[in-house]
Amino acid sequence: MQRGWVLAGLMIVFGLLPVFGIALAWALAGVSGCTVTQNGARPCVILGLDWGRFLYALFISGWFLILTAPIALAGMALGIWLALVSLIRRARD
Repeated sequence: MQRGWVLAGLMIVFGLLPVFGIALAWALAGVSGCTVTQNGARPCVILGLDWGRFLYALFISGWFLILTAPIALAGMALGIWLALVSLIRRARD
């Protein structure tokens, strides 16, 4: 049962990785006063280095959510199923 919970958690985290990339890009751009758009990389100097292309790549990685969202949904379904099985087992005892 423990392996099922770990698997469900890993599936959810893997499925939501593109969301974390978008959030990181927005946070770094917001702190440094830069803008991040899907139109292309814009210069963003942080600590003397141009991070514009990196932030743009993180922001665009959100499109992978189309591929990974079903994995996250399957992980959530697995978690709900495991919770229901656990409740039924406890009710029987």
